[in-house]
Amino acid sequence: MWYESMEAQRRFVQSLCEWWMPDYRWPDRPCEPPPFGISSIRSGERSIPVVESVLDRTPFCELRHFARVEGATASQLGQVDSTAASIFVCAPLAGHHAVMLREMVETLLQNADVYVTDWTDARDVPLAAGPFGLNDYILVLERFLRKIGSAHLHVIAASARRPCPPSPRRPCLRARE
Repeated sequence: MWYESMEAQRRFVQSLCEWWMPDYRWPDRPCEPPPFGISSIRSGERSIPVVESVLDRTPFCELRHFARVEGATASQLGQVDSTAASIFVCAPLAGHHAVMLREMVETLLQNADVYVTDWTDARDVPLAAGPFGLNDYILVLERFLRKIGSAHLHVIAASARRPCPPSPRRPCLRARE
């Protein structure tokens, strides 16, 4: 009973503050990561447009695709070219946003299309999604690698200590199959 009263008071004060200070961000609300915002890259003296899209999504992660649009038509932008070289960047799983790798993605886009894992913060994953262990992590990476399906895929595992060891191991195991 006492907790319900306190929660009602908190919601009332929060609604008053939202009316009075609409730009205030409450600490208990999840913040959205900033966008990558890569619209073009410089290659020598040329400016090459870049298109960002979400290629695949799970409750725990999104696979972001950054495609250079040098000579592509609008119908080819959403397609994966299995013959072109591609780079798969496995971002850290440690609660960071993949946008922290923005400069790395810009640099890699000089040579190839880039795919980046953008992991969802654990507090934002609904409980209905179930547990997420090391096996689930590897299965998500394998699902994304199958989705990309490029024969000329380079894998980079950006590390925040622990999450990267399964990243390069799984493609090597798949290559032996």
